[in-house]
Amino acid sequence: MPKQITSLVLGLLLSNFLSAQETVNIQEIIVTADFRQQSLARISNSISVLNESRLERQHISHLDEALQLAPNVNFASGSNRARFYQIRGIGERGQFSEPLNPSVGLMIDGVDFSGAGNAALLYDVEQVEILMGPQGTRYGSNALAGLINIRSKAPTAEASFGVQIDLGNYDSRGLAGYLSGPLTQDLQFRFSAQQARSDGFSQNLYLHRPTNQRDESLLRGKLNWQVAQDIQLELSLSRFELDNGYDAFSLDNIRDTLSDEPGFDRQVSDFLSSTLSLDGFRLAKVELIAALSDSSIDYGYDEDWSFIGLHPFEYSSTDRYLRERENASAELRLLSRDNSLLFDGRTSWVLGFYHLQQDVSLNRLYTYLTEPFSSRYRIDRSAIFADTSTELNARWSLDLGLRLEHFDADYHDSSTLSFTPQDSLQGGKVAVNYLVGESASFYLSAARGYKAGGFNTDGSLDPDLREFGDERLWNYELGYKGSFDDNRLQVRSAIFYMDRKAVQIASSTTRLRADLSTAFIDYIG
Repeated sequence: MPKQITSLVLGLLLSNFLSAQETVNIQEIIVTADFRQQSLARISNSISVLNESRLERQHISHLDEALQLAPNVNFASGSNRARFYQIRGIGERGQFSEPLNPSVGLMIDGVDFSGAGNAALLYDVEQVEILMGPQGTRYGSNALAGLINIRSKAPTAEASFGVQIDLGNYDSRGLAGYLSGPLTQDLQFRFSAQQARSDGFSQNLYLHRPTNQRDESLLRGKLNWQVAQDIQLELSLSRFELDNGYDAFSLDNIRDTLSDEPGFDRQVSDFLSSTLSLDGFRLAKVELIAALSDSSIDYGYDEDWSFIGLHPFEYSSTDRYLRERENASAELRLLSRDNSLLFDGRTSWVLGFYHLQQDVSLNRLYTYLTEPFSSRYRIDRSAIFADTSTELNARWSLDLGLRLEHFDADYHDSSTLSFTPQDSLQGGKVAVNYLVGESASFYLSAARGYKAGGFNTDGSLDPDLREFGDERLWNYELGYKGSFDDNRLQVRSAIFYMDRKAVQIASSTTRLRADLSTAFIDYIG
């Protein structure tokens, strides 16, 4: 087990005077990843929610620390910070040269960071929501196993600011702060920043210095503007910078390493998201959601994990993967109003259109390549979705959802390989809810998720192993949510069964080289 980095947190929070007598209440949890932003107790889905107070109480700074508190969730870093997540046993554990279609979605303030979870720093975050099981209706092909949604804190109508100082062992130190308040009567802002550093808890005995160090920072600005009585605009602009070390393996199976060229785990991400809400139409509320992001992801390691001179049979190499990733997405949602409910005013509805364009370029620098390897992978995802909720009576309700998606990709690399996969995919959900009280309910659901097919880039594979089709998943679930004893005891439980079809799974094969040695080839089958 890794040693713990113990820290001392000094906080200074100043705001307007509070009333002399404060009432302690457990606030109703609203799930923002849901189309209608409903109460947690009324959503027919297994969800774990980590709110602001829990994140601050346990001094959680990154998503990989938060996920240790959630059931049925795991993560894999392959480097310093976790980039890949698994929900209910489904999800990727790493990535090298091959393009990746993630099984677990990650959204940060409305921006898709699936497969790039290093950026999930949690300072000044309001809530982390983990939705278990396929989210085919809400988020499509990047949420076969589930979705992680992170929402940072919103601007406040009253002026406030805070400062946080972190001090810990292994020379860990950090400084963070925020400032929030009104600029005008109709315009509020929030600005937050953080810088955190640590030497890590490993020592490189060959280089005589600490290793697996961390140097992480974030800048975030948010604006809420009431443009007119029926028009509201929310803007979020952020930058994450991580420059961390990666020196993990030891020949003696201890924390002291001997690498002469330690690796790294770096990421710089800039992103902008906006939500325009138009509330003046008679039949529906209109939401326009747009997001842009640009990330540089640099991952490398000392493949032999040693130094020249350690062994008479010398072997020394490094492997480095430099990715540039650009995302652009747009979504239009129409949400029903009271005078547009269906079936005698008992059915609320959501209708939406979604498009994502992603462009990923890779340069691989590997000692045993005669020249650098490069590739480019472009994805276009377009979808239409609909979701309804019908109140059958005072206690029973029925939820229906459907999403139709078209997936189109283009891949080419310096080895003259090219692929142009296309697919039409469908997901959806049907759920029955029984409301026991104001804060307790049972639900029974069946949800269908999907994941686009792909290809393997190793040119020595047989033609029938080059490409693979889409994966489908049916999730059947029975759940209960409730609270007892004035909310001092809260229960969320679920029994689920998953039926996966055409599972995309890591495999390997062997090929005989010209010198009669054997090559092992990893691939997705």
